[in-house]
Amino acid sequence: QKSNFYYGKSFLPKESNEENEWYWSTEQTGDIYLVNNEEVLQVNEVRFSVVPYDKNGVGKITILQDRIKVAEIEPEKEVNYCFPVQPKSVSRLTICTDMPVQKGERKLCFNVHDLKVERIKESFYFGNSFYPKESDGNAEWCWTKEQTGDIFIVNRDDKIQVNWVRFGITPFENPEDATIEILQDGKRNIQATAMENIEFLVEVPPNSLTRLTIHGNLPVCEVDGRSLCFNVNNFRIISVQ
Repeated sequence: QKSNFYYGKSFLPKESNEENEWYWSTEQTGDIYLVNNEEVLQVNEVRFSVVPYDKNGVGKITILQDRIKVAEIEPEKEVNYCFPVQPKSVSRLTICTDMPVQKGERKLCFNVHDLKVERIKESFYFGNSFYPKESDGNAEWCWTKEQTGDIFIVNRDDKIQVNWVRFGITPFENPEDATIEILQDGKRNIQATAMENIEFLVEVPPNSLTRLTIHGNLPVCEVDGRSLCFNVNNFRIISVQ
């Protein structure tokens, strides 16, 4: 196995044209396996779209990683998610749908279109509730579509890391009673205020991830077809040891 991923048994062989490639699933569930042959933790950025055979029967599309639900996606819309894979192991991504299976010579349900898997080299990544990064040339930020957003800090070394973490939080709307909590691996770390610069120390165990969860009672607003709650801006990590 030389590739960093492979398709499960419900998928048929690859089909393609001059621009795209896809794999049809013969079932309502299809597995994609992410392979880590290295001795250190890897994080993979995975991009693809799910295209139903019967577009009149489109329902829910759910993505799981190792049986844990990570996202719900829309058909035919390219998605971009990050998935960690432990050293020397394989992680299973499962696409679950309630789309009908086409009856005929080939039993087709959906295809996975233009799958790309690339390793992330950065020391952190944003969770699935965030939109892709935006920038004006001076500052950069990521909007969240929900009241809660996760940021994962990656330690690929075999010793503990201690980091200063710095960022700001800007709500789309900022009510007077707004409160923001930041948790580390599910435990309350600090309480913050919108529009202020936030800075604190984070310890990350060897060869592991630490999850920072930002949660606020901020309103979610619909803007140009996007749900926007708050953004995290100018996120930086400075190593102490």
